[in-house]
Amino acid sequence: MDIAVIGGGPAGLFAAIHASQSGKVTVLERGDTPGRKLLITASGQCNLTHEGTPEEFLHRYQGKGEFLKSALESFTPGETISWFTRLGLKCTSNEDGKVFPASRRAADVLRVLTDQCAKFNVRIISDFRVNSASKTAGGFSLCCADGKTVRASRIIIATGGITCPATGSSGDGFKLAQSLGHRIVTPRLGLCGITAADHFLRPLSGVAFSSAVIRVSRNGRDICTHEGPLVITSKGFSGPAIVDRSSRMDAGDTITIDFTGSRQAFIKRVIELASLRGSRQLATVIHEAGIPRSLVSCMLQHAGIDGARKSAEVSKKQLLGTANLFTSSSFTIAQVGDLFTAMVTAGGVDTSEVNHRTMESLLTPGLFFAGEVLDIDGESGGYNLQAAWSTGALAGRSCLA
Repeated sequence: MDIAVIGGGPAGLFAAIHASQSGKVTVLERGDTPGRKLLITASGQCNLTHEGTPEEFLHRYQGKGEFLKSALESFTPGETISWFTRLGLKCTSNEDGKVFPASRRAADVLRVLTDQCAKFNVRIISDFRVNSASKTAGGFSLCCADGKTVRASRIIIATGGITCPATGSSGDGFKLAQSLGHRIVTPRLGLCGITAADHFLRPLSGVAFSSAVIRVSRNGRDICTHEGPLVITSKGFSGPAIVDRSSRMDAGDTITIDFTGSRQAFIKRVIELASLRGSRQLATVIHEAGIPRSLVSCMLQHAGIDGARKSAEVSKKQLLGTANLFTSSSFTIAQVGDLFTAMVTAGGVDTSEVNHRTMESLLTPGLFFAGEVLDIDGESGGYNLQAAWSTGALAGRSCLA
């Protein structure tokens, strides 16, 4: 083979398409069909990308924006939309900027990719698991599970991470990269909800907040903060406010939640309402300041506060203490997602050992990487798929040089 792409996910297929303009390209897919994880993205609707410029994307990748800058500029979010549209896949955008196929069917996206592979004579071999790889004088030797050995002048590792194992993600690419000299940043789960210890808000499962602020601390030191929609679940918390920073969290960390999204404005509103409507119950004042009745009731009961008291009977100090329950509630994280529910893998091939302008290994010439196998993880909203398209296109084109 001239070029072997290991992994038939979105990054691998995209890399193969862009590499096919020169030389024979073969995709080696360990599963029975390519693109299985793509089919479940965004609950099967496939959030292709997000509106915005490459510059607006850079801060969405947990500190890896600079590494992705060249890739995002060489194949931009706008080009992703144009590329699929040109090939007959109509796209549509939500009010929040997320871009989907108009059909809301991930299968339609996969069909475009496999059709393009067929058009450019990209060979896809399914049920082909590469167990090991070694550098040879003429390129690379790849040993598969049944003992067969194939040779390729250049290879692109695009095997994904470890999450959603039912789709074929097993960490194979990490082992291959290690065997070729690369360091692997310990894989972690990303884009997942968290389980909270002593979750007294469990009865409120499903209650959502359009904007909440979270702060995560470890051993008394702040790790990260984030703002976004939040949902109370039966086990803990989810929603973009949580999942976008889940790869930074560990069991045992403390998460402090401001359910109001604007602490100062909320406290000011509570004080104003208590002053203007002193005959109303404390619980009513808190609700009218913007908190769902169910959360008011649950929180006050847990704190042992009588919500039936008239607000005029509550001192300002007590009023502030009550308001703080909704702006500074702390929970201990018991677990961060699991392999089956986490949507992406953080960690992976150390990006300091990869040329960001080409996606080629700085240690082993002829070896390229694309997609989730790299130590990059983005926020929810199409940013991870855009990283797959951009790094895949860059790796595929760079293979031709």
